[in-house]
Amino acid sequence: MTGVLLVGCGKMGGALLEGWRKNKAAERFVVIEPMEAAVAHLSDAADVTVVDLSLIHI
Repeated sequence: MTGVLLVGCGKMGGALLEGWRKNKAAERFVVIEPMEAAVAHLSDAADVTVVDLSLIHI
């Protein structure tokens, strides 16, 4: 299984993700984005997992 971790899904990250998904660059995508509104449209995407930043403690 191949996967891509994308940190930041604003305008540029979102465009990258859209292109990667369209071209099937990976089987799974994991997105870390602090602004929920930027990834709300991905909530039903079967190939995308959005990480809840409240679960990450650094």
